[in-house]
Amino acid sequence: MIKVLTFSEEIIWDKAAELICKKLDRITMEKMSCLVLLSGGSAVNIYQRLAEYIKRSQFVSENLAVGQVDERFRPENSDDINAVQIEKTGLIEVLKRKGIKFYKILQKGSLERAADEYNRIMEELFRSYKFKMAILGIGRDGHTAGLLPGYRKEWDKNTFVTGYKNKGEFPERITITPKAFGRLDYGLTIVAGEEKREVMEGILKKKEIDVNLLPGILINRIKKVETVMDLKWI
Repeated sequence: MIKVLTFSEEIIWDKAAELICKKLDRITMEKMSCLVLLSGGSAVNIYQRLAEYIKRSQFVSENLAVGQVDERFRPENSDDINAVQIEKTGLIEVLKRKGIKFYKILQKGSLERAADEYNRIMEELFRSYKFKMAILGIGRDGHTAGLLPGYRKEWDKNTFVTGYKNKGEFPERITITPKAFGRLDYGLTIVAGEEKREVMEGILKKKEIDVNLLPGILINRIKKVETVMDLKWI
């Protein structure tokens, strides 16, 4: 189920942060353990607010774990990766102070080995934590997480995580898979920009059913999704 919420460009990020904090409030009240997976890109705009919330919250290592949705694999230039963007928001430092583990995709060894190691971690976390949620973006090409259009044979695997090569700007990627999407209890997708209108219409109206061409349609596999947009969708 996807619920669409539209806000002005000026407040979209604040509203998205509020939604995540409210969801975590409910999880705290119900005394559930929670796994939160974070995307890079524009989604990092809400992580400073998330850090402030976790700092004040009752979450500790026993009931909260935080990981990554996807990552560019580039050991030779690990400054330009999602984990560094997330770290710059102050969120990882807050987690460290509270003893909450941040599970980072490793930038060493081979692509296959790094993906296998992160898959092993995700398998354990998906078993151990009751409520699983992810913060996701949608690209203008229709991708979500690290699932690029045209590469379904590479990323649609019977694992929680896979690594694959592509011909894009970042030729090696590690990402959660459609299988992982299907195990998520909640997803927050943040979509900013008029140029994404056509893509979002395909996702929300399910006009395009070929997941290879429109990987973003995979958000429909998540049990509950709230999509925050800065444009009107009809």
